[in-house]
Amino acid sequence: MIYLALSQLLVFVAYIAFVYYRVGQISSLSESWYALKKRKVSYVFTLFCFISAILMSLHSMALDASVLFMVSGVGLAFAGAATSYKDKRGPTNQIHNIGAGIAMVVALIAILVQFGNWIPLAICGVGTILMFITKIKNPIWWSEMIAIACIAAGLLIQ
Repeated sequence: MIYLALSQLLVFVAYIAFVYYRVGQISSLSESWYALKKRKVSYVFTLFCFISAILMSLHSMALDASVLFMVSGVGLAFAGAATSYKDKRGPTNQIHNIGAGIAMVVALIAILVQFGNWIPLAICGVGTILMFITKIKNPIWWSEMIAIACIAAGLLIQ
């Protein structure tokens, strides 16, 4: 279990480092697809989402746990498949945003259900609200970072 969580954290840190090295600061993880597309390496976003989705889904099997970790992984896979979220011509925007939301929220709920740990969910909720209230630059980015940190901490500290 710890190896899965560490693997997820490693994949995330590697992706963020790659994006920052290639394009600099971005406003959200989803925005990185567009920034990487300009450099003809947008497939790295999809790989990141799919690898992270598989690792998250494996928590359901490794823990003989509820299906919630699997649902979170599926949400992330949908976000990674529906990459062009700015496209208003079809359902891509909704699929991407709903998938990303499911991935984060359900992972935090899974940590609550599986481990009885409500702290990551509470910190993420309060932190996200504060990001928008304080009008910090790139609040979506920082909300995503808080969510990922809370999920990682919840998986690592059982």
